[in-house]
Amino acid sequence: MNSTLIPIRGEELPKPKILEELVMLVLDASGSMDEKNAETGKTKADEVIWHIVKGPDNLLSRLITSRNREGMFLGVITFDDRVDTIIPRPISMIDQMDLDIPLTQKHGQGTAVGAALLETFQIVQDWLSQAPDKIQRFATILLMSDGQETCDSNPIYAAARIKSYGATGTTRPKIVLATAAYGNKADDATLQAMATSRQDGLPMFKRVSSGAELRDFFIESIQSTHVKF
Repeated sequence: MNSTLIPIRGEELPKPKILEELVMLVLDASGSMDEKNAETGKTKADEVIWHIVKGPDNLLSRLITSRNREGMFLGVITFDDRVDTIIPRPISMIDQMDLDIPLTQKHGQGTAVGAALLETFQIVQDWLSQAPDKIQRFATILLMSDGQETCDSNPIYAAARIKSYGATGTTRPKIVLATAAYGNKADDATLQAMATSRQDGLPMFKRVSSGAELRDFFIESIQSTHVKF
């Protein structure tokens, strides 16, 4: 007996998955993230977590409900002078509590941007190399820092390694790096130099002054790599 399923007229069969996307959040958790926003009264650290995980229209909820959610993965790096990692998992397996991170209680010391990026790069490379057959994998790294490198870990070198990986001349590199400078004390020049260039030649960089602006920039950066929300 032939067991092949025949679709009912008008029924839309699910399309085979051919693409998987990894979003890696790289969040500065140095001591300066304890500074308060004069308008909201919240620390920068609390604002970041609120708009990424807790608040209305937060980044996590947007990823979970996106049209690409079946092929979406999420990982998180938090750092001061040391680096902590949440290994990438399918977005369907991420819970709000996983990302409700007390940033400066967990860290709160210096700022090792380069070390955090190198750790991120290794994780992303491993994930890309484990792609299932017939599945293309791409990654977007979203870095936020509110200060300057203080641990001599060379963020420019780390960013150059990331941007050269899988740069095949196509419209979509294997890894995209978007950078955000949070507040007036962030190292704009370095963060801007680190960012991947868009097709128009401008860097994927923005100075932000609130958690809401950071969330919006992260969403814009993910969408710019052709991920549909």
